[in-house]
Amino acid sequence: MSILFDEALKNAVAELRQWVADEKIRPEEDPEKRVAVIVLDVNGRMGVLFFSNTAFADDQAILELRQALRDRMGFHALPGDAIALLPKEHPAPDAIFNDTVMVRYDLSDSQFWRLDRLQTNQDWLRAPTRTASQIPLAVGFSIKGGVGRSTAFAMLALALARKGQRVIVVDLDLEAPGIGSLLLGETLPAYGLVDWLAETLVDEQGAPPLSIC
Repeated sequence: MSILFDEALKNAVAELRQWVADEKIRPEEDPEKRVAVIVLDVNGRMGVLFFSNTAFADDQAILELRQALRDRMGFHALPGDAIALLPKEHPAPDAIFNDTVMVRYDLSDSQFWRLDRLQTNQDWLRAPTRTASQIPLAVGFSIKGGVGRSTAFAMLALALARKGQRVIVVDLDLEAPGIGSLLLGETLPAYGLVDWLAETLVDEQGAPPLSIC
């Protein structure tokens, strides 16, 4: 099976940490010992941008690291040299380093950081698409969380199912999905819709089938 999204991110950090341990790359003149930022694009593909203080053992090391990361990240690696860049190779490194959304990959370790490049607020600029659904459809939306959307739709789904209706519930709150635990309790599947979407974007053959979700 292909390398999955969560595995690719962990593999990349593990590979980078090993390179630091082997002193093939090392942070210099930085009190926080920062090494690199792992940048994820909107499709979940990942690339590494090194801080300007990071030094390589030799000129060949960056080429070897790119290949090692490709092997560990599979289809989730950015293509070509974009998989691992020095600041001088990036068109706007400060835009990455100064992004307020950048967070530590591990709160106990400041060496590696993560930055998700997401498309936000774009839908507000688009005209609504009006299409008639072939099945009865209900959608819940609110500006903030914690207002009871998941609970309300879980109760609605249960009420309809008890009347003999066939119901499918899709939780598209990608940051904090909760309706699955309300309906299924602790028996959550290993993979869900978000996992399937993330894998299909980069490698349809390696996506976990929804039949096992």
